[in-house]
Amino acid sequence: MKLIFENTGDELPFDVINHEVLELFGDCKFVSNNQYKSVKQWSRDLHNSLSIINDFLISIDSEIRFPESINTLDQHDLNFLHAHWAKNTYDVSFSTKKPNLLDLFVDDELTCTLYDIANRLPPEDLLDHLGHCNEYVHDIEVQFGTNKMFCTKDEIWFDTPNMKYKTSNNIANLSVPASFIGRTLENKFRYFDDDLEFSDENNWDQTPQKLNINFGKPRTVPYTREYIDWCNRLQREPLGNYLNIGNFVNIDENLTTYRTIMYNNTQAGNSFSIRK
Repeated sequence: MKLIFENTGDELPFDVINHEVLELFGDCKFVSNNQYKSVKQWSRDLHNSLSIINDFLISIDSEIRFPESINTLDQHDLNFLHAHWAKNTYDVSFSTKKPNLLDLFVDDELTCTLYDIANRLPPEDLLDHLGHCNEYVHDIEVQFGTNKMFCTKDEIWFDTPNMKYKTSNNIANLSVPASFIGRTLENKFRYFDDDLEFSDENNWDQTPQKLNINFGKPRTVPYTREYIDWCNRLQREPLGNYLNIGNFVNIDENLTTYRTIMYNNTQAGNSFSIRK
């Protein structure tokens, strides 16, 4: 199966987990509302911070440089930049400091970090830019690694009282959002409704024609021992907190391609459908 975008024909192939869930979506069209628009600004801000940091490093005649040619949709590049940032927060040998910096440090200071140097030299906002490098990397990762909801033009709900038995705690790339009113059984466990006193339990008794998409790593998450014991005490079958549909094909190998397709199409406002 594939997600196919209008206007470009770009495809995101996925393997189906629950065929019964997938059947609810038919040939419906999901509307793109630029769910990843913040990534564009964070990418600009990240490159701007890298440029300012490098201008500073040049000004003190440092051999250190932060890589500016980062593809912010490429996790390898983000990992590389994060490691480069982390390395320059560690202590470095005093001898690596240039002569024009020596008078800023007392004689018994044998080590320092780039942060130490930046804290003693202008520009005053350099420390902020160093911190932003780390923040923007994590912001972009979170945007792609957590669920983004896509809705159909007309909101449709299905009565699906048996869909609860298709649930799990596993993390998948494509799932149905729990946007209904009420708590799942697992949610009631988590928030101490320990005797099921309140009548707001809802385990996908109604399923919305909406889709959650994330580009994180799919994971198998077994029910906890505590949750199973809790269900046994209440004589209830454990039910999951997620209703999954499928996982992108070979996401480890195609992550940058998949992110780029999604980003470009949502930026352009292109809708998509699920097709064979």
